[in-house]
Amino acid sequence: MLTRYRFRQFYQDNNNHNDMVVGNGGTNVTQFTPWAENMLVEWAANDPVSQKEIDRNNAIYQIQGNRNPYIDHPEWTVMVWGPLAGIDNYSNTLTKAWYANNQLHINGEIKQATNIIIYNMLGEKISSQQITNNNSILNVQLPKGVYLVTMEGSLSNTLKFVVG
Repeated sequence: MLTRYRFRQFYQDNNNHNDMVVGNGGTNVTQFTPWAENMLVEWAANDPVSQKEIDRNNAIYQIQGNRNPYIDHPEWTVMVWGPLAGIDNYSNTLTKAWYANNQLHINGEIKQATNIIIYNMLGEKISSQQITNNNSILNVQLPKGVYLVTMEGSLSNTLKFVVG
């Protein structure tokens, strides 16, 4: 999944090729190639959010009512796009999350009871519920959008999911 405007691709070479993404440009199958993900994560690490970007994000929010979550939470870049380095050190690990019929389905390596937290792309906590096993289903009604799901505690990974 790409974080982008629907049906828009922003990088093309002189021959109208776009080798940063694979897929047909639709909402279900387009994604960054591995080299592009790595390059963008490295770029975010080497070019921290500036005051100019923060001011622009605030101004856009006043006009459009939406924000760039990667400006507000630069740490989300590596959480969403980066490798899961040191994943074996986590006591609990999320491996897959998807939403269907007002239920969030979660697969993972759950070794102890933990709270699952859902955030919207504004960084607002939407829900927090406890899970106790590797395959859990949370009943939660969500409007269309992109969400992040993580576990309570500092040693956990974060996954993104789409409600369409």
